[in-house]
Amino acid sequence: MKSMSAAESLTELDVPQSLLDLIQGDLDRMDRCTDYPPYAYPWNDLLDRQQSLRIVGYGSLVNLDSARKTLYSSDLQNSRPVIAFGARRLYNYIMSPKSLGRFNTPANSSHRGVLNTIVTGQARDYFNGLEIELHPDDFERFREREFAYDLLPIVTLPWQNWQVRPGVAYVLSCRCEWMGERQMLSSSIDPHPGYQALCEQGYRDISDSFLHWFRRTTRSAHEDFRADH
Repeated sequence: MKSMSAAESLTELDVPQSLLDLIQGDLDRMDRCTDYPPYAYPWNDLLDRQQSLRIVGYGSLVNLDSARKTLYSSDLQNSRPVIAFGARRLYNYIMSPKSLGRFNTPANSSHRGVLNTIVTGQARDYFNGLEIELHPDDFERFREREFAYDLLPIVTLPWQNWQVRPGVAYVLSCRCEWMGERQMLSSSIDPHPGYQALCEQGYRDISDSFLHWFRRTTRSAHEDFRADH
């Protein structure tokens, strides 16, 4: 792995190729083993296990005031900023009518985008977030909050520390365009301004550089659609 001087940090550098190669190996091995199964919504297998689960919050969960409304038992004070590898983040999940009522309906009807991830298994796809130990007592409330999102494994590194061994956590990823009669995803929506401000405040509370990375590693639904076509 590339060695770095004390003055170098994750906030100042692109991820070096040597580190991406190491993480790609971890992603490939994780994909072949059964230790980290995916949990399709509504996560019945996870609820049956009744064991805590490490997750990476990447939107409103990074805002601790918002996270506390759902996660009563999880240890939010010991959550840690991380970089998550193997997925990309974008605003293509359509905000629910209930959330629209809470955030206020935007003047432009296209501004209904909420964050989602697409898990690619490629180390070159990465974003920053907050790693949280999700307690079983919070599973039911969390499932209600994160409707239609699957929980999928990805590889993580602590923010500003490349010298430790990568770990594994789970990320929320909605993969279905429709759930029943409700449309979940769209490539033609823009971020909801109130939701976006809530997310950015959570990142700003950690540091200005963490907010900068959030903006740097987040796509609009339009950008992601163009990149894939």
